[in-house]
Amino acid sequence: SQKLSISSKLCFAIGGAPKEVAASATAFFLQIYLLDVAQINAFQASMVLFIGKAWGAVTDPIVGFFITKTRWTKIGRLMPWGWGMKWLMCI
Repeated sequence: SQKLSISSKLCFAIGGAPKEVAASATAFFLQIYLLDVAQINAFQASMVLFIGKAWGAVTDPIVGFFITKTRWTKIGRLMPWGWGMKWLMCI
């Protein structure tokens, strides 16, 4: 197995930065919305954000495991899952 060079690691870090900035901004404005518009208490607003993060922490490795175990197709490993699960996401 080859190790990644410092420049490759830096490029991956720079590529992930916009996603993290957008996620932080979304969480920030969601908290303001929950507190000021929906007028729920701070504990409940924190629980909404925490449960969302905890759900992702549990499901992301599980989904990653299934995608890794999927055989390669013409459209890749992930696309068959995307096409198959889009109907569940509509529910």
